[in-house]
Amino acid sequence: MLITKTAQFPVRQSGLIVDYQELFRAGLVRTIEALGCCNRVFEACSGEDGIEIVKTQKIDMVFIDAVLPGLDGLSTAIRLKEIQRELKIVVLTDFRFGQVRHPMSTAGVSGYITKSSAATEVAEAIEAVYRGKVYFSPSLEEYNEGEAVNGVNPVCGGFDRLSRRESQVVVLLAQGYKTADVSRMLHLDSRTVSTYKRRSFEKLEIRSTAELVRLALSCGVLRSP
Repeated sequence: MLITKTAQFPVRQSGLIVDYQELFRAGLVRTIEALGCCNRVFEACSGEDGIEIVKTQKIDMVFIDAVLPGLDGLSTAIRLKEIQRELKIVVLTDFRFGQVRHPMSTAGVSGYITKSSAATEVAEAIEAVYRGKVYFSPSLEEYNEGEAVNGVNPVCGGFDRLSRRESQVVVLLAQGYKTADVSRMLHLDSRTVSTYKRRSFEKLEIRSTAELVRLALSCGVLRSP
């Protein structure tokens, strides 16, 4: 498919693709290069590898799979934003949109597209995000609307009631990190983390980390190993 460079992108941008499928990464790299929006595109096959790249390179935009081996997409997005706060993140997902939209939004995600999105839609997403907007793939919106019509509540478990910091804390706790780990990763005092944890548990109507893990798994916020 021919891709025209109609958008005006900032100069000297660097991109990163975090996805475990090598062929998919290669295709997305070609699309991004054809658009001319990035002068360099890095690749990572896991969240952990993506984090290491962002620690050592100035990255402007990240495309990240919602489902990754090891550290999942949401937790990776949280870590990446803590390292480079101005980072723009586009999530690649085929998940039920309602189950990932709010948790991902609290992690600072700027766009959502499917892994089957056409090159022209990738271009639209990149242009919108560069302009400071949040982009939602029309196919994801349509899918979510279809679920609502069929009586399925797109908001799961009460995660939509959490603030950005509360969501970050509970996702990391659900991943198995201890309070001290979360404190270090988010640059927060341990007492502040404990406060966020308490408030989140109250909003989610749970009493333990085990209940949090079960709820996160059932809502698609946490991926089953």
